[in-house]
Amino acid sequence: MYVCLDINLHPMVYHLDMPHTKQFLIFTDLDGTLLDYNTYSIDQARDALQFTKDLMIPIVAITSKTRHELENKHYTHEFFDIFATENGSAIYIQKNNPLSLYAKGKDIGQYLMIQIGEAYKDILVKIDYSEKKTGIKVKRFSTMSTQEISELSGLDLRSAAMAKKREFSEPFVYNGDDADLERFVKELNLMGLECIKGGRFYHVVSKGNKGHAVKIIENLYKENYTDKKWKTVALGDSYNDVPLLMAVDVPVLMPHTDGTYIEIPEELERITIKAVKPGSEGWSMVIMDLLRKEGFYG
Repeated sequence: MYVCLDINLHPMVYHLDMPHTKQFLIFTDLDGTLLDYNTYSIDQARDALQFTKDLMIPIVAITSKTRHELENKHYTHEFFDIFATENGSAIYIQKNNPLSLYAKGKDIGQYLMIQIGEAYKDILVKIDYSEKKTGIKVKRFSTMSTQEISELSGLDLRSAAMAKKREFSEPFVYNGDDADLERFVKELNLMGLECIKGGRFYHVVSKGNKGHAVKIIENLYKENYTDKKWKTVALGDSYNDVPLLMAVDVPVLMPHTDGTYIEIPEELERITIKAVKPGSEGWSMVIMDLLRKEGFYG
């Protein structure tokens, strides 16, 4: 069956029952990548998201956001039945997704949860110790008010309250000396924690990262859908997305709103697609171009 669809005013024809043995598995960062940096809007990617969903191509959100943030977003329920939160610290699979029957995890309401990182309370204890040991204080979510988080992040108050409900990681800001920050991070490292730089905040996490979460999810698909030749794609814009991009076949680096890109390792640079525009518009352009090149429409 052939269907005509108008995506961003470009008519196209795609084949719904084409026997694609090669199948995309798309992983995407949210803030600054799928979501516009300043407005957190997905509007310009909505048609591409729906088009991809209609082709039964899985899209997985890999984000620094919390489960509570995602549960309260309409786009989660529309497009993501699998997502990884807090920089890959945990994976959530909605129970209406068949993969929830095969993965090993913990029942959390409507989700099966695969925990990768340490519990939030244990991370806070280690941060407290690092601050006392180094004498360096950072401004972190656990000590901020919802209003402060809202002002720093640009989130509305309700979303900021959801962002404050951490389970596996602690964001912070630090405007002091780089050498002091390095000493603080080294102390965290000694206790098995890592500090990664996101778009707006530093994030303290334990073992695992976005790339680790990608590999777990990819293996679930490969083990349970063996008739497909999976080709993984990832889109990201920040330093905490580098492990995400390094874990896939087709890495896509998104620009910031000023048109600049983060620096990435040379071996990654050689194979990376660089989106022309930031946020949802650039996301849509890249995904539709990849789908066209793979023969999903023409």
